[in-house]
Amino acid sequence: MMTQTQDAASSGVDQSLALIDRIEALVVNSLHIPMTSKVMLDEEDLFELLDHLREYLPAELAQAQQILQNQAHILQEARSTSEKIIEATKEKSRQYLQEHELVKQAQKLADDTRRNLEEEVKRQRYEADKYSEEVLADLEQKVTRALSLVQSGRSNLAQNIEDTAHQMGI
Repeated sequence: MMTQTQDAASSGVDQSLALIDRIEALVVNSLHIPMTSKVMLDEEDLFELLDHLREYLPAELAQAQQILQNQAHILQEARSTSEKIIEATKEKSRQYLQEHELVKQAQKLADDTRRNLEEEVKRQRYEADKYSEEVLADLEQKVTRALSLVQSGRSNLAQNIEDTAHQMGI
């Protein structure tokens, strides 16, 4: 769908082209001077056509100028918009890379922490097992001594019972 400006421009161009065609027809249909490429024109007809052409051309030239200015303005806006989009995209990329880098750093920190904790758990388990073994070994010594004392006490008691029974005649 054409706009009014486009319609007017198209109409002006058509009229200008029609006037140029009429000037060309005037030249072609004029009296040719034999043996030359010169013609005799009706000066009044030529000036009338040129005056009409002058009426249309300034408007068309102004419209063309306006179109060129609009085009330059549109191109500038497009460049500006594209630069803004490019900058925004670069900024988003920088943010993404920073976030990605932060995620990588956080993942590395988490991995390091997990490894350290696993090593600490192993160390603590080793220390707990070692301590338990020492406590049980100490307890075993004490129980062995206590058992030895119990056995010795029972042996002494059995000897006393036998000696007393013998003295009693039993």
